[in-house]
Amino acid sequence: MPLPPRADIIPRGMRLDDFLQHFVNAAAAADRRYVRTQDPRDVLAGITVWESLVDGGGLEELPASMLIEANLAASMLYTRRHEVHRSEEDLDRALRWLDEARAYIVPGSFADLQARMSLAAMLMMRFRARHGAHDLDRAISVWTGLMDTEAGPLAAANLGRALLARHATTGDIADRREGRRLLGMATAEMPADHPARADVELALRAAG
Repeated sequence: MPLPPRADIIPRGMRLDDFLQHFVNAAAAADRRYVRTQDPRDVLAGITVWESLVDGGGLEELPASMLIEANLAASMLYTRRHEVHRSEEDLDRALRWLDEARAYIVPGSFADLQARMSLAAMLMMRFRARHGAHDLDRAISVWTGLMDTEAGPLAAANLGRALLARHATTGDIADRREGRRLLGMATAEMPADHPARADVELALRAAG
């Protein structure tokens, strides 16, 4: 039996789970459009839909796999809105929904790997916005834990940059030395056509 509409956003007769899948697909499309055009309208509309769904309640009754996808989609939308409006609160919201997704993710799965990488990246974004040492230290811890995964070279590059950011704050020579070492290692291990390689090489040169 179809669930009742939530704040008039769910078409009459459509089940909540079907609508939520539509939301996930639309959020992915909004993200692609934003990357291509820098037009945030679909991103902003997606957040309005998500907040209406949350206010309506009942999402927690859906299958875990759907909650993972939906929470990750919401986290991505708030991250994009932060890029547009530079609102620190949107980073808090993005992290909140990422944490909600991680509560349902099986440890060691590919989704877990993606979520941990997203967590570290968001913590670095919030560090740059607020300069909170706790966010930087937590990002360093997450990147360190990712070094032994299939994302090793990318994790090494990001860990190297994070350590250099901490060196810039604290002056710790060990962080600078290790940060440069990791950037060099990541450059050596990344294929020449890796999309992140140019940025890693630039970071290594900037580190002196």
